[in-house]
Amino acid sequence: MAVVALILIGMWLLTVVGVRTVLQIRRTSEAGLRVRDRSGTAQWWAKAVSTVGFLAFLAAPIAELAGLEPFPMLDSIPLRVAGAVLAVAGITATFLAQLAMGASWRVDVDPDVRTARWSLPARSGGSEIPC
Repeated sequence: MAVVALILIGMWLLTVVGVRTVLQIRRTSEAGLRVRDRSGTAQWWAKAVSTVGFLAFLAAPIAELAGLEPFPMLDSIPLRVAGAVLAVAGITATFLAQLAMGASWRVDVDPDVRTARWSLPARSGGSEIPC
């Protein structure tokens, strides 16, 4: 199942990062990535914690491939299948949410950048609702 987990991680990277970045560049001529956060800011900490989380995310399937024994209470086929199904659902939901954001999507938060203005469609003849 470690190989399946690594394949799902690859699918996630390809879909949520790769495809989405290409779409963003085509729409706005930029990737939407900001890397100049000052040390100690909320954005800096978010990136630091996310990086540690991603490394842990990779560590589990690599540890299994290296021969480490899984936790017995978590080592069941139904739990592994449920995890794979939830991963696919999460990848799909994330990508759809990114598509719904359109040109306003960004990899992270930059308070100095203004994204495309968008609004919700009007209901039954009313005016659009700005968001």
